[in-house]
Amino acid sequence: MLAYKGRKFSVRVVEKHIPGRGKALLEIVEYPESVVIVPVLDDGRIVLLRQYRGTVDEWLYELPAGTVEPGEDPDHCAARELREETGYEAGTLRRVATYYVSPGYSTELQHLYVAQKLSLRGQQLDEDEAIEVEPMELNEALKLLWDGRIRDLKTIAGLLIYSVRASGI
Repeated sequence: MLAYKGRKFSVRVVEKHIPGRGKALLEIVEYPESVVIVPVLDDGRIVLLRQYRGTVDEWLYELPAGTVEPGEDPDHCAARELREETGYEAGTLRRVATYYVSPGYSTELQHLYVAQKLSLRGQQLDEDEAIEVEPMELNEALKLLWDGRIRDLKTIAGLLIYSVRASGI
């Protein structure tokens, strides 16, 4: 049963068979795929954003990210969101991971990209976005994460996955 249909997501209540347990009612947030990008400047700095999030009424450190539009390829979405939110265009953009954001209640599948060979073109923000671009060393970003000043999960995951891959592990 469709419980809610909004502009960005829907909520369904469905009865599912749980292996070895029987039937259960689940509330499922149906959300499109999304992307998150780790933009790396030629000098190795990471392009982070300080973005105002009205839902929590805070400025948060985040990696650029966005929702894949209907019929849009995630690779195209990543390039578009990078350009719109940071003002940078990537010479190389590679997908490095795909994971569920929170499979306990949501269908959202997120693709993590690393963007390199960046060229500054200028931001193209949506009317509901307030974003400041803040390039910083990876170690500085990880310090913000460990200090609890980065509290956005997609950013935490993206920085940790990137740092592990960058270390050669």
